[in-house]
Amino acid sequence: SSAEEFADTNSVLLNASDLFPVGSISLVAFKIFGNKKPDEAILYAGSLCIHANSVLSHIFYDIIGGKISMLKKIENFVYEDSMGMSAWIDNRRVLLGNRELMKNHGITIPSLTKEKKYIKNDSVKVVYLSISCEVVAVFHIEMKPSLEVGDQLEMLDKNNINIMLKTVDSVITVSNIAEIFNISPSILKILPFRLHKEFDNSSIYKPKMEA
Repeated sequence: SSAEEFADTNSVLLNASDLFPVGSISLVAFKIFGNKKPDEAILYAGSLCIHANSVLSHIFYDIIGGKISMLKKIENFVYEDSMGMSAWIDNRRVLLGNRELMKNHGITIPSLTKEKKYIKNDSVKVVYLSISCEVVAVFHIEMKPSLEVGDQLEMLDKNNINIMLKTVDSVITVSNIAEIFNISPSILKILPFRLHKEFDNSSIYKPKMEA
């Protein structure tokens, strides 16, 4: 009866963080702009990522040595579809995402030519941090596929099962995931922020249910 029930499955819900276990995403470099303190940039970015269950959470968790008591309080969190995160921290507007997110808020960023000059590897993705309408840091993120996860995604791909991804990260895009795991982009969908609550309700932990 279970085989009959699930034989017609055409899509699965996945959190993007499930695709990248600890160690598969790393911080290869970061640059601080102006006279800003690196510690402050790390703390603001880390507070935002850990609060939102970002795929980058493990990076900042390790940097702060697991001392979550250091993290800042997050208010009015929003994922701006395909661009990244925004929230208020210490009464300051904080943005963490791609170039489009910065441009969308009228924030000045380095030219694309200057940005590419610092990137030595095509697999490296760039994430900007802005505090109070000013870019204070840029993080260079490298993403590597997990073989185990890759095998499961390949199986879904072969069976034409769509993957509905919940993410809050600008580095998680259809093209990036398809390229990293070598699967068809046509089976990948990124859920908009307005559906995140519905995703959470559908995938909430259940302590007990039928096998």
